[in-house]
Amino acid sequence: MMAWRKGLLYPILLLGLLLPCVANSALAGESASVTVSIFIPEILKLVITGDMLVFDLRNPNSGEVFPPKEYPAYYTPTIGSGQNLLKVFCNAKRAWSVTSTASSGLEEAGATMPINRLECLTEDGWKSLDTTKLQIASGERVVGWRELPVQFRLRLEGDEPAYDQAYHTTVIYSLSSL
Repeated sequence: MMAWRKGLLYPILLLGLLLPCVANSALAGESASVTVSIFIPEILKLVITGDMLVFDLRNPNSGEVFPPKEYPAYYTPTIGSGQNLLKVFCNAKRAWSVTSTASSGLEEAGATMPINRLECLTEDGWKSLDTTKLQIASGERVVGWRELPVQFRLRLEGDEPAYDQAYHTTVIYSLSSL
């Protein structure tokens, strides 16, 4: 009787070793996959912060005198921060440019002052505004937002006519890809 037990011992041991392997492979379950797609559109965006700018030479800023002792004379805004803060967002793989344009010359009821007397500080220094495009800044893809402070000043040459009202213009900023 011992012999047949001994003969069954090896197959039972072998079955005991293989059974957990077979059971584990059956219990391992299945796998599945999901495709994830992310769409990020190319965005070119310009945001402007800042107040209206006023140059009131009836009450110039401290250290500025009107009429000046000599020309050209430079004046900073008396109302407003003196600058516009432009914010540019560009995630495209191309260059961009910000330009400014004055909507019109400084003409009011027959009184005319050249628009180029209004100047803004660009990447290349002080530049006169005009009714044609003036490049303020340029760049390429931006990480986050790029801030561009644009300062203004008024340059007087001495030939500006007095006017009892304010001269007006609007500065238009444009952002475009190159």
